[in-house]
Amino acid sequence: MPTLTTKFYETRTDTELCKIALHGHIEEAFGVIYDRYRDRIYGLACSYAEDRDDAEDVTQQVFIRAHRSLHQFRGGSQLFTWLYRIAINCCKDWVQQAYHARKDRCDDYWWSKQATGDDLFSKPTRTESRLEQREADDFLQKALARLTPEFRSALVLRELDGMSYREIGRALGCSEGTVKSRICRARHQLKKQLVVLGYTP
Repeated sequence: MPTLTTKFYETRTDTELCKIALHGHIEEAFGVIYDRYRDRIYGLACSYAEDRDDAEDVTQQVFIRAHRSLHQFRGGSQLFTWLYRIAINCCKDWVQQAYHARKDRCDDYWWSKQATGDDLFSKPTRTESRLEQREADDFLQKALARLTPEFRSALVLRELDGMSYREIGRALGCSEGTVKSRICRARHQLKKQLVVLGYTP
């Protein structure tokens, strides 16, 4: 196959890149897809993950899955919509794994306290003062993490990615009316969670 320049790949549409990838230039074409959408997928991952390292891991997993299943993309929707669906699944997987990891740590802690006879119901350390010193984006990330996945996804796509209600509906598999309702309720819940976290703009 002839050698194609970097500029050639960068000027192709998403659909063209997918076709090029499936015809033997997958590393070059997919590299452009990665560069094109990495930040947006990372932004979504940040709304689910507990810290930036976890978000980076989730982002990498999204593109690994996309790379492996690129042949399944039929072009019936925008490439980002397809990537976003993969990202949602990866984020949900991460949340589930994180939940079980936290549960295991709590179980280990409980048994260690039982074994040593320490007080199981000691008063937790307050963290409000530390939270108040963090940047606004840290508050936002934590508040987003407290929303349900449905509310969080709709709000992130609208406010951070600037997608239309129709595009969000296609990505999430629901109607525009449902999207608008979720975003409205998500904004309300987000404000409440920011107050709970101690954030004062």
